[in-house]
Amino acid sequence: MKNAILWYEVKNFGSFGDEGGLVDLTTSKKDRYKDLWQECGGHQVNLITAIMGANASGKTTLLKPLPFLGWLFWNIPARASEPLYININKSGNHMSQLRINFILKGSEYLYEITTGEFLIYEEKLYLKNKNKKNIYIFKRTINNDSVGEILQQLEDPVIDASKYMGLLEKIQRNVHYDYIEKNELFPFGEREAVRTPCNTSIISAARRINIPLANDIAKSILSFSNINSVGRRSTIEYDLSDIAMMLESNGDLFKKLKTQIKKWDLGLHDIAVQRENTVGELGQNKINYTLSGIHEDKDGRIFTLPFFLESAGTQSALIRLYEILNALESGNPCFIDELGDDLHPHMMKPILELFTNKESNPHGSQLVFTCHKPELINYLGKYRIIITEKKNNRSECFRLDDFPSTEARADENLAAKYLAGAFGGVPEL
Repeated sequence: MKNAILWYEVKNFGSFGDEGGLVDLTTSKKDRYKDLWQECGGHQVNLITAIMGANASGKTTLLKPLPFLGWLFWNIPARASEPLYININKSGNHMSQLRINFILKGSEYLYEITTGEFLIYEEKLYLKNKNKKNIYIFKRTINNDSVGEILQQLEDPVIDASKYMGLLEKIQRNVHYDYIEKNELFPFGEREAVRTPCNTSIISAARRINIPLANDIAKSILSFSNINSVGRRSTIEYDLSDIAMMLESNGDLFKKLKTQIKKWDLGLHDIAVQRENTVGELGQNKINYTLSGIHEDKDGRIFTLPFFLESAGTQSALIRLYEILNALESGNPCFIDELGDDLHPHMMKPILELFTNKESNPHGSQLVFTCHKPELINYLGKYRIIITEKKNNRSECFRLDDFPSTEARADENLAAKYLAGAFGGVPEL
């Protein structure tokens, strides 16, 4: 395990306010669930973390930061007016802060960004040195002398839309940033930094000109997920023809997917990809890909069913497994909202075991997911369960080991105590 996420934190992000929310993905050597964590860079890193809580308590919000950063680090906006989609569910201008502590090729980094919906206010990257101190690699901060007064007007909570867009356009024309870097670590250059648009990350801009560290960070942070800026993607939002094309191009992945999904007793005898050569509207040659489920009846007769006609549970299982196997193959993190959705409860543990098995997870991919499956609490233990609650329309979160050991002992039936309301995170009915 050479790469890992240690923790990440949000403030003024979605339903989380100034107090923020921390997702700690580390444990301690005292943790007796040895198959659920691995060593990386001197840290004990959890392979699986579950987020639980009542509906609308902020669970999905806690999954969004890493997919957002993965998108941000690969995004090159065509125009400076393009939004960043960081708080699409909230009205007005909000300065959101994200921080992530991660291991990359054995070195420990801290990345911080403060951003609004249309411009980045501050962006910093640090490296932890041999003395365990964070030294900056680069710092990019908005110059308030250029747009400070306009920014204050933008923070007006009752500003109307037309005035807001007018002020924003003025900022985009006049904004300047102060920038410094350790050139030997990150040879991007002040000239390139000054040219970087206000809605573009330095990591993304540096990656475009092939700065090695920027490339490595962008690749390692890229995650496999079923959420976007709005929330969870439904099954119908996935293009099964795209999945079919990708599976055909990766025979090993396709074989693993078929082997695993047949173990889950979904009534599938096999899965097949069909190719059809067609002609597009402009006369160009096209290849259409179709995914089909192959079934066998009680008399041994084989019949084929287009996958979009399979049950919702079968489609969901295939899509989740496709995302998970991609993460396991690459070692990149995986963030899944409502992992147990449309799946039988008995299927949950086999899915989680894909991450704890070194043969299926040789690169140490990490899974963070939300669910309403309290029976998993005893299986995962208190170091891998995060609870979300919402009070006065603000979310907060905590891990079970935040409770005193007298209240959350490792040898207790923690699931029963959770259902009884001892740790919060349950609806008040």
